[in-house]
Amino acid sequence: MKMLQVSSFKQALRRPGRYVLSGAPEGLDALAIADLARLAAPLTLIRMARDDQRLNRLAEALEFFAPDVETLRFPAW
Repeated sequence: MKMLQVSSFKQALRRPGRYVLSGAPEGLDALAIADLARLAAPLTLIRMARDDQRLNRLAEALEFFAPDVETLRFPAW
């Protein structure tokens, strides 16, 4: 995994790999993921949540910040 500065997201997304977005407060993570999803299109981004509550809050925030970005929820099993 690689740690990135915000300014290098677009360039990094051109290369295959796994990246970590950490330290973002809850809510701001959804905004960052929405921006990344738009930059990465047509690639797929995966975000794993710690539990169903966080999954639902993140999905709701993504729907607010990026209604144009498709989100799929896979609950814990």
